[in-house]
Amino acid sequence: MIAKNACPYLGFPESVLSLTPPKKANRMHEIPEIPKLKPKSEAAAGLPFWHRLCEAEMVVGITALAIGLCSLFLGFYEAGLQRHHARAAVWPHIEIMLYNSPSVAEIRARNAGLGPARIDDMLVTVDGKPMRSWEEVLVKMQDAPLKSYNTSQFIDRVLRPGDEVTLLAVPASELPADIAKRVGRIGMTVLYSSVFDEHWLLEAPAINAKPRLTQTQEAKLSPSVESSF
Repeated sequence: MIAKNACPYLGFPESVLSLTPPKKANRMHEIPEIPKLKPKSEAAAGLPFWHRLCEAEMVVGITALAIGLCSLFLGFYEAGLQRHHARAAVWPHIEIMLYNSPSVAEIRARNAGLGPARIDDMLVTVDGKPMRSWEEVLVKMQDAPLKSYNTSQFIDRVLRPGDEVTLLAVPASELPADIAKRVGRIGMTVLYSSVFDEHWLLEAPAINAKPRLTQTQEAKLSPSVESSF
């Protein structure tokens, strides 16, 4: 015999079978709110300066800037060394020499440097007074004109390395016995330049004394008289 209001299949009361489970809350569309982030510029604005220097982008930028400045400095330094080496490789050096032999006495000029030398100007003095020509020099030295002597044009001449020019040659028979003492009265100043248009001044107050060499910006001497050297 089946009880009233009972399930004919399982034997449970119908009231039990009619119970429905409670409804679950629908949370599928509930997404937690994400806080808005401030831009880096606004966030960094409130930080101290030394904190901003520690940021990765700032460190990379400063490093790149330092490397660029070092490369620029090295480039200028190497260019300066190359210019200095190029000038040293063609540096001219003029020497004035006295040559005596039993037959002749000579005043010579030689380029003992590494590059060509252009003779821009020359001044010859006797007792400190400028002379116009070698003939005038010999007259002052000997108190009388000489019968024979040889001279060479020196101004506006270009001497290659190792070249030597005889500026004045006088036979020994034409010279007085005390010529070694008298030659100390002759002074010479030579202005010459290199291929880079750098100028040097060779000054010898006495031709038999050690000369003085200085670099100068002058491209021409300013003697009180015109000369034909």
